[in-house]
Amino acid sequence: MKHIILVVALCVPLGANANVLRNGLDSLGIYGQVVGTPSRVTAGNAYGSITASGGNTTTGVGVAFNGANSEWWFAHLGFDYGVGPALNGGTYTIYSPTGVKVGSGPSPSNISGHSLQFNARFGKGFQVAQNVIVGPYIGYQCAQFTLWVRGQSAAYVNNALGGGVYGAIAPTSRITISGHIGYLGGISTNAPGANVLQVGTKADYRFDSSWSGFVGAYYDRYSASGRMGTSSRDIRVNDVRGIFGLAYHY
Repeated sequence: MKHIILVVALCVPLGANANVLRNGLDSLGIYGQVVGTPSRVTAGNAYGSITASGGNTTTGVGVAFNGANSEWWFAHLGFDYGVGPALNGGTYTIYSPTGVKVGSGPSPSNISGHSLQFNARFGKGFQVAQNVIVGPYIGYQCAQFTLWVRGQSAAYVNNALGGGVYGAIAPTSRITISGHIGYLGGISTNAPGANVLQVGTKADYRFDSSWSGFVGAYYDRYSASGRMGTSSRDIRVNDVRGIFGLAYHY
């Protein structure tokens, strides 16, 4: 009887501790965000090329689902919307076919537009310590950056598939910290060779068993270059987001 009581006494806290991280990860959140997009776009043909450099700082909203099961298979689904264009203002430079600079000036600063991203990550975590997991994942993203200026519109659309590494830790029953780094390759796009480097981290603080507040920082680097018919494109979009929100833990 003493042995049974001892086993039960040991197993109960261990089981409770094993659930601390999983309970912290199982969440549905909504958040606001501040988005910065320092970017550069080059387009050219047989008559020369033009490069626009600049960026924009705007706001947006997002929603995310996160979950993990008892075997540490985990999932993330997220949608982000930025209310402004990736480029607004900055400068442009015109080059001749031989690469000689022939003109430059300020880019229009009355540009409107938006950005959209949908992210999905599915993977397997391995518990390397108490309330600590690390593991690989498969990732997918659909992204769109749209500009409108002087009655004209332009859009950069990309679907990308790849993978990366995810990690999460719960140092206390109230705090959960997670992060990921991954690389996605373009599988369909309106500009050739579109790839995405993704880095992000998020920290949650539990108010009680059901609700938490969180902050996070994310960086996505989009790079696309290549030819489409007689024209060439080279696109570099740096999407930097700071998020702050509220999550429900199911």
